[in-house]
Amino acid sequence: MSNSNAIAAVTVTLKQLLQDAFGTEPIEGSEVLVEAMHLDKIKLDDDDSKHILNLFLYHTSPNAAWRNMDLPPTKPGETGQPPLALDLYYLISAFSNNSDIASHQLLGKAMSILHDNTVLRRGKIKEATERNFPDNGLDLQVEKVRITPQSLSLEDISRLWNSFQTTFRISAVYEISVVLIESTLPNQAPLPVLSRGENDKGVDTQTDLVSPYPTLSQVEVPNYKNKQPSVRLAESLKLLGSHLGGETVRAFFRHPALEEPNEITIPATDRSANEITVVLPDEPGWPSGFYTVLVVTSSASGENRRETVARSFSLAPTIDSSIEIEKIEREDANNDLRKVTIKLTCKPLVWPNQQVGLILSDREAKLPQHDQVIKTESPKELTDSLTFVLRNIPAEQTSYFVRPRLRIDGVDSFVVRDYAASNPTFIDYQELIL
Repeated sequence: MSNSNAIAAVTVTLKQLLQDAFGTEPIEGSEVLVEAMHLDKIKLDDDDSKHILNLFLYHTSPNAAWRNMDLPPTKPGETGQPPLALDLYYLISAFSNNSDIASHQLLGKAMSILHDNTVLRRGKIKEATERNFPDNGLDLQVEKVRITPQSLSLEDISRLWNSFQTTFRISAVYEISVVLIESTLPNQAPLPVLSRGENDKGVDTQTDLVSPYPTLSQVEVPNYKNKQPSVRLAESLKLLGSHLGGETVRAFFRHPALEEPNEITIPATDRSANEITVVLPDEPGWPSGFYTVLVVTSSASGENRRETVARSFSLAPTIDSSIEIEKIEREDANNDLRKVTIKLTCKPLVWPNQQVGLILSDREAKLPQHDQVIKTESPKELTDSLTFVLRNIPAEQTSYFVRPRLRIDGVDSFVVRDYAASNPTFIDYQELIL
């Protein structure tokens, strides 16, 4: 395959091809020199009787057919960097002091030579480049180097020569295609396949469009049809999907407060290929908030491990059986306002850095904090005891009847006793009279 000297090798080969032909057939008795120079560098003296045929590479462009192809030697499964595939465009110009007719004769002869040599032969490339570029590789590339005449409009020719800032000469344009410069980056070759599936039985096929890999499509909380928003500890989740069976099935639960996910191994009695039932344990290691869960299936030895995408759900806190008013204090000198300190216990335990708040939704009198979250400081350590301070409570009314809701990391505790009941009711003990 060609290397970075391939462009120079094309120019040298074209020059040698034309020079060899003109060496045996001089024009009007004068020798013909084939050069590869910039057009403004060519000078003919008044007494100079020789003719000059000049090759000028004025443009290169990527070859569209080859630019996105791997190298042909690349084996299946291997990935290689595509070669730099280029088309080269040459301007061939004739220079003579004798007459314009000599220039025309010179150009006509050059075009006849290229017409008879539409392909640069490998032997000619090797012969022309063995002195200066012996290892260019152009003679070894898989695609032949072809010579094709191009037609330019008068406007294109005018722009071209104006850019050279020199006197116009009769010329012809040729495309040389394709030059393949091999990438210096190595190919990537994976290890060979030793077996195709278990016991080399080959690939598994199926007649539907369901993914053959384990897929977790939905997480159902209890009573989701009755609008239960979250799951609580000791309640069960249903993980729905496809191909969830396996000798070993595990569910991993991630939470921002956990350094490592909680892992639960699913017994065979609680799972099928399309559904898994998992009970969240009533343990300290499960903080309230939003979780993601994914399922991992594998063989008993841990091989053929496959992992689903993660799905989200929320774990709600629960207020224990009592909410206590710890103390009531005067907020101002006139005793018109009160400050009320509320204490409650909850589960699961509240972790450090969790955001904790209490929502007071009243039914009768309108508190200043109506339907607002009364926040408290995040605990410094694991705790199930929380204290909230309500300020500026008017003392003009003897009592306020409210139903508090505990919010931890954006997930609220329930105020409904049983979402499965046909006539849902509020939880009695979650009532507070201020």
